Amino acid sequence: MKFSTILTFLSGTTFVYPAALAQSIIASGNILPGIPAPPLALWQPANLRVGVNAAGTLSITDGGMVAGPGQALLGAAVGSSGTVMVSGNDSLFSTVLQMHVGSSGTGTLKIEDRGTANIGTFLYIGRFIGSDGLVTVSGAGSRLTNGNMMQVGSEGTGALIIEDGATVNSTNVTRIGWSSTGIGTAIVQGSGSSWTTNNSMSVGFGGSGRLLIVDGGAVSNVEGFVGRETGSTGEVMVSGAGSSWSNSAALEIGSFGMGELMVEDGGALSNTDGRIGREAGAIGTVTIKDAGSTWSNMGTLYIGDLGKGTLTVADGGKANIVASFVIGRQAGAEGLVTLSGAGSSLINTSSTQVGGAGKGTLIVENGGVGQSNNLSVGVSSGSTGSVAVRGADSRWIAGSILTIGASGHGTLTIEDGGSVTSTLTTIGSNTSGLGEAIVSGADSTWTNSGALIVGALGNGTLTVSDGGMVSNATAGIGVGTGRQGAALVSGAGARWINSGDLTVGTNGSATLTVADGGHVSVGGGNGIVHVAEAATANGVVNIGAAAGSAPVGAGTLGTAEVRFGDGTGRLNFNHTDSAYLFSPVITGNGALNHYSGTTILTGDNTYSGSTMIAGGVLQLGNGGTSGSVTSDIQIDSTGTLRIDRSNDWTYAGILSGTGVFDQLGTGTTMLTGNSAAFNGTTTVTNGRLIVGMGGAGTLGGMVNVLDGATLGGSGTVGSAGADVTILGGGVHAPGNSVGVQTIAGNYVNYGTLRIDGTPAGMDMLIVQGGVDITGATLDLQLSPPVTSGWNIINGPFTIIDKQSASAVAGSFGAVNNNLLFLDPYVNYAGGDGNDITLDFVRNDVAFASVALTPNQIATGRGIDMLPYGHPIWNTIALMSDEVAVRRSFDFLSGEIHATASGVLLEESRFPRRAVNDRLRSAFGTNTDTAFWAHGYGAWAGWQSDGNAASLKRDTGGLLLGLDGQLGNWRTGVMTGRSWTGVTVADRASTAEAGTWYAGLYGGTQWGDLGLRLGLLHGEHDIDTRRTVAVPGLSGTLRSTHGASTTQAFGELAHTLHFGIVRYEPFANLAHIHTRSNRFTETGGSMALAGRRSTMSATVMTLGQRIEAAHVFRGTGIRTVGMIGWQHVWGDVIPRSTHRFSMGDPFTIAGTPLARNNLLIEGRFELSLGRRAAIGASYTGRFAHNGHDHAATAVLRIGF
Repeated sequence: MKFSTILTFLSGTTFVYPAALAQSIIASGNILPGIPAPPLALWQPANLRVGVNAAGTLSITDGGMVAGPGQALLGAAVGSSGTVMVSGNDSLFSTVLQMHVGSSGTGTLKIEDRGTANIGTFLYIGRFIGSDGLVTVSGAGSRLTNGNMMQVGSEGTGALIIEDGATVNSTNVTRIGWSSTGIGTAIVQGSGSSWTTNNSMSVGFGGSGRLLIVDGGAVSNVEGFVGRETGSTGEVMVSGAGSSWSNSAALEIGSFGMGELMVEDGGALSNTDGRIGREAGAIGTVTIKDAGSTWSNMGTLYIGDLGKGTLTVADGGKANIVASFVIGRQAGAEGLVTLSGAGSSLINTSSTQVGGAGKGTLIVENGGVGQSNNLSVGVSSGSTGSVAVRGADSRWIAGSILTIGASGHGTLTIEDGGSVTSTLTTIGSNTSGLGEAIVSGADSTWTNSGALIVGALGNGTLTVSDGGMVSNATAGIGVGTGRQGAALVSGAGARWINSGDLTVGTNGSATLTVADGGHVSVGGGNGIVHVAEAATANGVVNIGAAAGSAPVGAGTLGTAEVRFGDGTGRLNFNHTDSAYLFSPVITGNGALNHYSGTTILTGDNTYSGSTMIAGGVLQLGNGGTSGSVTSDIQIDSTGTLRIDRSNDWTYAGILSGTGVFDQLGTGTTMLTGNSAAFNGTTTVTNGRLIVGMGGAGTLGGMVNVLDGATLGGSGTVGSAGADVTILGGGVHAPGNSVGVQTIAGNYVNYGTLRIDGTPAGMDMLIVQGGVDITGATLDLQLSPPVTSGWNIINGPFTIIDKQSASAVAGSFGAVNNNLLFLDPYVNYAGGDGNDITLDFVRNDVAFASVALTPNQIATGRGIDMLPYGHPIWNTIALMSDEVAVRRSFDFLSGEIHATASGVLLEESRFPRRAVNDRLRSAFGTNTDTAFWAHGYGAWAGWQSDGNAASLKRDTGGLLLGLDGQLGNWRTGVMTGRSWTGVTVADRASTAEAGTWYAGLYGGTQWGDLGLRLGLLHGEHDIDTRRTVAVPGLSGTLRSTHGASTTQAFGELAHTLHFGIVRYEPFANLAHIHTRSNRFTETGGSMALAGRRSTMSATVMTLGQRIEAAHVFRGTGIRTVGMIGWQHVWGDVIPRSTHRFSMGDPFTIAGTPLARNNLLIEGRFELSLGRRAAIGASYTGRFAHNGHDHAATAVLRIGF
């Protein structure tokens, strides 16, 4: 307040004021005491009554002051009215004691234009029943202060209006609507308008109260109460930007009565602890709505403490709660919180409880966002909590721990695109807890960064449907002993994503149902679903519906493994899908039950429990190489077991029941268990069904083999009186290779009976009932692994042993014999008169007739001349594949022996070249006697000519010589040693030869014309090794024998000189003769004996040499190049004549030599003084069928 002096009230004293002021106090009407005569600047009535029993008016303006030591009553008596107006700067209306504005009548106090009113103690606006009071404080600088309690609508009707920047200060408590008859209204409006109470404020203390804070008005107090006492009603509205209600302590909306609080259009509310619906019977409602509207609750907040509480945060409103937030705190309480609209938020930095001990409901919708550190729904025993998050962009962030059904009944519903995030979640936490979580609708999500437990120490359920999604790390259902948990994932787009493992029944009972397109992912598809983990656990996984329920569409379980534990675990398939793929591997000890639909297992399952097909189709494999079970399988009358694999698979379990067993895949299924109790129908649709291995294996019931399928094995098929039928196009191949199979009932074959044979015997079929083979085909597959022990005179062989008395019905319509060189003979009355037996006779197809090459033809003729029973003859006679026959001829031919002779003849060029080079270099030296050494290494490849195979050859040698001058002739002697290796990979053959050389040579020079001659001889030691691997025979054959090569050669050359370069055209002619001695191989019945053979050839070479000699830094250097053409007359195809033991001779050709070759050479020499030189060279030979490369080193010393 603005004063020019200080006014002080002293008890029983006068009021001191400045004398020189031009203020005025004007009174009219009924006022006691009477006002002094004007002009009047200060009036100090002891007790002032304006409107004692009639109407009275007091106007204090222009700085006038009315200040009395007593009380002031405006509208003192019933029917009276009193009005006081305080207007103008420093105008004052003051009492030391209380003031009634509308005591029993009607009172009005107007403070405006910077006027001031001070009430020393109590201020009553509408004091007694029937009274009406109105206080208006208006305008910036206008002020009302009271020193004690203020009541607006004490027992009557009262109103307080604070507007346009005015202020009101209350020292003690403020009550709007004090008694049960009181009706109070307070309005604080306008920017800068404020009402400050230094104690509590009650809106509707015992009666009806309203507080409106609008357009920037502000109210502050300590505690705040709206609907304080039983029967009271209170309403508060905080509306508009800048409007605020600040409670420095607790705020109660509906303490014992009914309270309503609205914060809208940017208003602000603050307090410490909050109670909405505090006591039993109380009702409290709070609404925070519109963008910019806020509620800051700096302590705990109870919505429905013991009564009924409602909180709505909507349309962009925001509520912030610092401490615990409880909805439905105590038993009997009801709390409802609705968070609605985009931009609306409720942030709790502590824990939130929905249904503490009472009933609590939290709804987040239409884009609202809520957050708490922890969230617990249904906390105490007997409580009920419900959380619903629904609508696009609606979400609740639950912080660290989310508990649904702690000890009470808790429900979480996420639908229509809502979302919830949390870390660790428990559904059904404690013993009495019951939790339910529902996530439904497209884009509805629940994200847990930690574990999710459904049924911990309580019972819990999780439902994910119609596009909803739940994600978490690991998860457990039915964790506590004796507890129950259930999860349902159903509907297109419904997903439960577990980044870790999932346990269905940790210690308690649990059910996981995946249906109608729902999807459960575990470990990114690489995790484990544990079922009934502990001995006390009972776990069930349903694909589709539960057992006993009507089937529905299947869902998918994306995991690597379903692992049964130590408890009672079951995997149920009860769906309507026609081709449902289930790829996880099933392990452990549990049961698989199939009730409806078609399920395809593609994992290689090892679980040891039972498998029951009560209905529908259980299929193992999907046309690939996986899909299996190991347990026994019960197939009920409406059930089907189907095998669809492309590879071999062995089933050692037991089949039982009266349903259908279908071998569908293109692979082979082998049954080794005793399934004699199976009394259903087996259909072999594709692939092969093998019943029995080594005699173990039985399959009862009726069997049908369809077109393109095969039945085989060495066990027992069928039941007494039942038919085993091979339909047209079907194949029966008893024995599983070679063996015996038993038909327990009747045998009907309209397809093919395939019989395999070995030296030990032949497939046989024992039939205990009737036999009908009318029009069937007998297909003989005789390709024994060891033919050396087989003799075709061992027959007859029994192929069907009919043990019943009747004769065989019908006969084979055709007999397919796969053997090239033997024909079968079938007897339908063999054995004891009603058996089918088989014999073989040699046909007129010559062995050589299937050969293609000359070597194959020759070898085939040689083998055909062997006697019956010879191992080689038996091997070829029992062959069914022409390619294999030809391959066998190639291996048996001994081709390496001929090829080795050709190599030796060709290698004669190495010593011939060395001697010729020596004679060329000898003329041009001035030494009488010279010693030389020539080392060489060469490698070559000769290609096949379509008869003999390609070869690779390596050779190396060292040659020495000594020569001297004899008149015009240079003559000398030479010797040396070489080593040669030959490999013919396509014939698995090698040859090694060591050779000693000796020879004489000489040459002369007539001017530029030179003549060089030589006679050389070589002795060879040859070792051969070849491996034969043909069907039925194998072995390694070796031989050692000698050979020799003799050659004579001559060369005529003419030298042309051009400076330091010499050109030398030349002609070289050589005749070579090679002889190979007899040999005999060792190594078994395939060994060959070879005759002595010879080979002769004449070789002419025409070419041009270019030679240059010069000196570099005192060292003589000579370089030589050569190019030439070589032609061979005579034997270029080596041949060798062989025979087998007890056989006739046959001749084999080896890899041929080339008739025409291109020769190139490059060489250099360095002089080492006058009498010595060293050199090196490369020589290449190229022809259409091969190439040869050689490197040499030369040392020459003269003396």
